[in-house]
Amino acid sequence: MRPKRILTTISYSFTVRYLYRTGMLHKMRAFAEPVIAITWNQEDLIEELRADGFEVHLVPQSEKGDLYASLRAKIDYWFKYFALKSPTKNIEPRYVEKFHPFKTVAIRRLREYYNYLLFLLPGYKEKIFAKEKRLLETDTNYRQALALIDTLNIDAVFTVTPYHSQEDMLLRAARARGKKMITSILSFDNVVKRGWLPVNYDCYMIWNKYNAAEVRRIYTEAVQENNDNVHIVGAAQFDFYKMPEYILPREEWLKLVGLPNTDKKIILYAGGPLSLFPQEHQFLQHIDEALNQGLIKDAPIVLF
Repeated sequence: MRPKRILTTISYSFTVRYLYRTGMLHKMRAFAEPVIAITWNQEDLIEELRADGFEVHLVPQSEKGDLYASLRAKIDYWFKYFALKSPTKNIEPRYVEKFHPFKTVAIRRLREYYNYLLFLLPGYKEKIFAKEKRLLETDTNYRQALALIDTLNIDAVFTVTPYHSQEDMLLRAARARGKKMITSILSFDNVVKRGWLPVNYDCYMIWNKYNAAEVRRIYTEAVQENNDNVHIVGAAQFDFYKMPEYILPREEWLKLVGLPNTDKKIILYAGGPLSLFPQEHQFLQHIDEALNQGLIKDAPIVLF
């Protein structure tokens, strides 16, 4: 009897850490045959995976036309106001609005309110979701994904990024072909922040009891169909940071980041995205000024 073939998606560099560098893919071999689906052509990574004996396929990214993309935006409005039901959903938008002109914020809020009212109309939700299924066939590369699934001879799919647009069509195609669908959701905020998941999964693995409650509340149909298939497993990707084989010697790390071989202390300042921290450069400026004034001892190096 052949081992079950599990298609495992890699569409994000973080996935490499989660699945490959932690050794999880190797451990999967004890009970199944992992088949890797990667969505970008990184030759050294693909070569390394194949050298380790993994079957690797470069898959096309999801393609969506303007009509389909516009409809999915409407479904995200429905998800936010009628499925998510999360009291925290507006924290980040309200924060970001502080950095945008009033006119821009007003237009966005009017658009959201307009779509919210539309979904209150009888039959509107059903109409939108029926149209989504039609456009899936005509305004995306869904059929290409179906053809690929048909060639891979897989039994199941495992993804840690079920919300990624890069693998959207592939996951839809696998579900349509009746494959078992398993997800281990990458981060604690992904359940509520990443939008509607169009695939119902046979197994959800998540971080904690709060995420479990979110999945059960939002994806009620999927959970009921599978007799409460939500499992708390913790944050598996953090194993990577504790593995000594991935800790570089100081001299090698200094060379990698372009610093001289020195015993000086180093302040690592990891900046955030401009969209969330538009004034963050001021913090770095304060550190620089403190160094110039001698307020920080021993003249450390600042690595930004």
